[in-house]
Amino acid sequence: MCHKEEKHALRKKIVLNPSSARGQQRRCNLMSPSRIVFMTLLLSSLIGAVAGSQTQAPPAQAVLPLMPVPAQVKPGTGEFIVNNGFGIVLQGFQEPRLERAKMRFLNILSRQTGIPLWREASLNKPQFFIQTKGPSAPVQRLEEDESYHLQITPDEVHLEAANPLGVLHGLQTFLQLVRITPRGFTVPAVTIDDQPRFPWRGLMLDVGRHFMPLDVVYRTLEMCIRDRLIQPRLVAQLVHWQCLAPHVFGQGHAKAVARTCAAFCFA
Repeated sequence: MCHKEEKHALRKKIVLNPSSARGQQRRCNLMSPSRIVFMTLLLSSLIGAVAGSQTQAPPAQAVLPLMPVPAQVKPGTGEFIVNNGFGIVLQGFQEPRLERAKMRFLNILSRQTGIPLWREASLNKPQFFIQTKGPSAPVQRLEEDESYHLQITPDEVHLEAANPLGVLHGLQTFLQLVRITPRGFTVPAVTIDDQPRFPWRGLMLDVGRHFMPLDVVYRTLEMCIRDRLIQPRLVAQLVHWQCLAPHVFGQGHAKAVARTCAAFCFA
């Protein structure tokens, strides 16, 4: 801090040698008491604002491991436990496709958890209720209702859909939510209302000109089913499969891929 004597001497320097004394005068002005008080108040206000914003920020909700993201998600409290007492039942409209979808769902859930559920789940007391209101068109149309309502509570699971298309989507959503926790395999309590965003969607596999082993084709279709792009029994309608090209890879490969396509379409 500059005293009166120093300021007086500085004025003399300015008169005698202005260029050399100008920097020292600027430093004295920067260290003046009023400027120090101002900078202290400004710094304390900035620190307080940052601390307040950090303490008042609401906690971020956990992002559900779902792809694609559902249209509406309402988090609940608690979690549904998947164990050897898991039971599932079909209600409302019945058709063979729904029964096969249930068995496929149980097979995948058994692989995810290591719990054999493909037989016991049909005999245990129901905890998972699937309500289907009516049939879908024999050949899927663009204007069909593919929506579903999935409500998961700590005690029960309710899946409701207008037709089997929505049921297939809802089952895949449940499978994506299964996770491992200290309590075992669980699914978070949540209510989901969802439907495909784009009615016109599909996949093209040109294995006739770009060779893909059969296990790659199977894995690609399984991933599309898991992500609700396509569904079993709808592969022939939602997948453009260029598989018959005997002039490229020969008759044997074309026939093998054709059998794979038929197995997926009618499984």
